[in-house]
Amino acid sequence: MSDQVPVEQEIVIDCKEKKFDDCVFYGELNENNEMHGYGQLCFFNGDECVGQFQNDHIHGYATLTTQHYKYTGSFISGQRTGKGRMEWPDGDVYEGSFLNGVFDGEGTMKWGNKCVHSGIYKNGDKCGFGTFVHADKTVFEGTYLNNLRNGSGKFTFTNGNFFTGEFVNNQLLRGTMVFGSGKECKFELSQEIVEIENANQFIYDSIVGKLMKEEIKIEELNENEKKMVFCE
Repeated sequence: MSDQVPVEQEIVIDCKEKKFDDCVFYGELNENNEMHGYGQLCFFNGDECVGQFQNDHIHGYATLTTQHYKYTGSFISGQRTGKGRMEWPDGDVYEGSFLNGVFDGEGTMKWGNKCVHSGIYKNGDKCGFGTFVHADKTVFEGTYLNNLRNGSGKFTFTNGNFFTGEFVNNQLLRGTMVFGSGKECKFELSQEIVEIENANQFIYDSIVGKLMKEEIKIEELNENEKKMVFCE
């Protein structure tokens, strides 16, 4: 998007008016009386689009401000396609690639609760490799399919402890917890790991009591090692 000319720097050479049922356009028109060039589209409900138009469609670089979101970026034939930034009133922000109006390609989603996901999107869903940072700074790195964790993944805690495991549709099937002391705890469980803010506590509660009997038991960890799980 850095090579795009900011909308506010463009100059309207021939400003005309065109009325629609739900909005009015002020800007450049072609010989067919179509929106074509730079202009401003004002909707009667308060929505507004300022930017480039072609053959009666938003086309090129523009800013669309609605009651529900604000989008600044590339359009093709009226659809958000290309690089763009989308903001919502609750503080959520997405910046990255779009295709036909939805997230598609590389992008970063930041939620108002401080969670952040960076990775690949397909048809609006997380799909492919991605990194999800929880509000408590626990980090998940792994593969997604249809917006769900599928395949191998790794959670890393702020104290350096980590565990790796296999996921199917967000269900954690099995994995290995590695503590700072070097001790490893293997486990099997079927537990959904959701996009929550406090991942440390959730994961710890899921693992305790689920450790396989032939591996290191939770009782064998000293108090300092137990506290490390909580990043204290």
